[in-house]
Amino acid sequence: MKNWCGLVEFGSVGIAEPTSLGEVQAVVAGADRVRALGTAHCFNDIADTAGLQVNVGRLPVDLAVDSETSIARIGAGIRFGDLAALLAEQGWALPNMASLGHISVAGSVATGTHGSGDRNQTLSAGIRWLQLVTAGGDVLEVDSFDPRFAGMVVGLGSLGVVTRIGIAVQPAYEIRQYVFDGITHEQIRTSFDEVFSS
Repeated sequence: MKNWCGLVEFGSVGIAEPTSLGEVQAVVAGADRVRALGTAHCFNDIADTAGLQVNVGRLPVDLAVDSETSIARIGAGIRFGDLAALLAEQGWALPNMASLGHISVAGSVATGTHGSGDRNQTLSAGIRWLQLVTAGGDVLEVDSFDPRFAGMVVGLGSLGVVTRIGIAVQPAYEIRQYVFDGITHEQIRTSFDEVFSS
């Protein structure tokens, strides 16, 4: 198995693709070494292991939006493009999107992947709840009121395999993109903050 561009070759003994929480628990508890693997859109070997890689992309999506808290709970292996479409069907949207629709929510959150623009935080900033399977196969659920939460969101896969995520949503909106051609390197260099904050 290689990463998305073929430059990193993983040395794992195999990839498990569980279809239920119980299967994730059994895989994690039964393996000597486990590493969560998203969509392999990484530029390094952070998801590599000499043991078993676990991909949660086949877990049920089970989208549930709480309109009072504006939090959507979903299977962690869903890809951003698929999540955006499901949310739009129910009149919701993410406040910030990944620039690539095919990357997984769990993978991008765990690695602190950026969103877009100066005024938008990283994609992990929208996470309000996590469900993960720890090394012993136990299920742990934490929310943003738990003092351990902040250190668990961008966990780089070191604390367990994340199986479900609660992410902040807002009412659906439309977006327009403006493309500015002909900007010189000098203009960007001398007006860097203005250019990137727009």
